Amino acid sequence: MEMVDRAGMEQLEEAITLPDGRRLGYALLGDPSGFPVVYCHGFPSSRFEARRLGVVASELGALVIAPDRPGIGLSDFQPQRRILDWPDDLDHLAAALGIERFSLLGCSGGLPYAAAAAYRLADRVFRLSSLSGLGPTDDAALTRSMGAAARFGFHLARHRPRLFAFTYGTLGRLVARFPGLVFLLNEATPPDQRVLQRPEVRDNLRRAILEAFRQGHRGPLHELRLLAQPWAFDPQDIATPVDIWHGCQDHVVPLAMAEVLAQRLPEATLTRLEDDGHISPIYQHGHRILRPLLPGR
Repeated sequence: MEMVDRAGMEQLEEAITLPDGRRLGYALLGDPSGFPVVYCHGFPSSRFEARRLGVVASELGALVIAPDRPGIGLSDFQPQRRILDWPDDLDHLAAALGIERFSLLGCSGGLPYAAAAAYRLADRVFRLSSLSGLGPTDDAALTRSMGAAARFGFHLARHRPRLFAFTYGTLGRLVARFPGLVFLLNEATPPDQRVLQRPEVRDNLRRAILEAFRQGHRGPLHELRLLAQPWAFDPQDIATPVDIWHGCQDHVVPLAMAEVLAQRLPEATLTRLEDDGHISPIYQHGHRILRPLLPGR
């Protein structure tokens, strides 16, 4: 594998064919010979989101593998899929890449998928990290402090499915044309606003969001439906060591959600980032977040 720049390897258009014939797209970043870290992107987003870890991964000796979930980017839509179907896709991807053991990094809406993989593939997972991670949204006490747009979306998905499909289908088409809307809907706090002033940050986030809607809004719409449902497993059954990194000024996913997850996960360590929001932690603490996911670090 060729080293292309100071960020190390950056292969963004990779794909495999799964046993059921679906295509699964992914990106590879960092050190080609490094320990594998599977990056589960947020919502609405795609494999391009992981580019923010490229330099850090190369410096620490990590190989970041960032797959698109079904219906996102390069990955074919999977009708009636569940979050617990995701570990099977990761299992096939790891086999195709010749990987026996790996860590997981679940960012925002990617945490339920990373947690499901830690639950189902426990013997292959070294460590799990939650970064601004979204916990179970069926707990009204936890979602009450979320932003208005998120609360409204989860409410419609659970109780008014037809209105949800119409409203968020329309919103999805708008976001696909104007990805900057996501920044407005997420009510970015000052730490995030400072990070978003950097052109390279805004450009990569826009690209990640646009790629999420590459196939239209069907995939992201199904993603939001799944995120509105209870987890189909108990976090207490995840035996993998877990690091939870969460900004105290996160208005997208409230700190209370991270605190409850830390209580439910038997091997969890919560780090509260006092001066961070939802987006900023990876840019401010990238080495600190990635290092525990690598054996011997």
